[in-house]
Amino acid sequence: MRAAQWFDSSELWLPLARILSDIRSRNAYRVWGFKSFTRYIEDELDLSKSTVSEVLRAYQYLGFLHPECLAENSSAAERIPNYTKIAMLARQRPRLSEETAQAIDGALFGGALKRSALKQAIRQEVLAAYREPPPDNAAEVDPQPDAPSQQDHGVLIESLQSFYQAFDLQALREQITAVIDGWQDVTGTERLQLHGRLLGLIDRLEALKRTIHTANGH
Repeated sequence: MRAAQWFDSSELWLPLARILSDIRSRNAYRVWGFKSFTRYIEDELDLSKSTVSEVLRAYQYLGFLHPECLAENSSAAERIPNYTKIAMLARQRPRLSEETAQAIDGALFGGALKRSALKQAIRQEVLAAYREPPPDNAAEVDPQPDAPSQQDHGVLIESLQSFYQAFDLQALREQITAVIDGWQDVTGTERLQLHGRLLGLIDRLEALKRTIHTANGH
């Protein structure tokens, strides 16, 4: 609770990240009577789920690729960027080439990259990676397929709602993180790549779940 009170996005985020990472890995919140990690951070610490997710994503990035920053009395810890910048790179790194990722990482941890420049650099690289030429048979594709009927739309929404209600996406997110953190025989870069891809998939699932909820009038 003291770490949460001292928490500051630009400087004093690392102590909170270290403590929360330990609490989550040991499931200590359950001993204290909380059913989930999310309930603990929101009800006990008055922190948002999105903020803590970014803080822990940044902390895991340091553990994977910059463990020297986490060592006791490390001078490297004095040059750590704020968690929002690190989390932004960690989230998009699986989509970047390794050469580009290393270049952006070096500029970020060298203190030469502002948030706006970091965002623009990542965006340009991601767009370039996903820019593909149109298929050869593009002219043969019907540009306006028949739209689904209102009845079909309702059936689809109800089916998707039932599907998503069967999954606890937050529990899945926590389990994935715990498992990957325990892979000591896998390199930091490989763990980061897999972790980023899996969490990115869950992010998309959560966004789709919200869209489906809205489409059905909830």
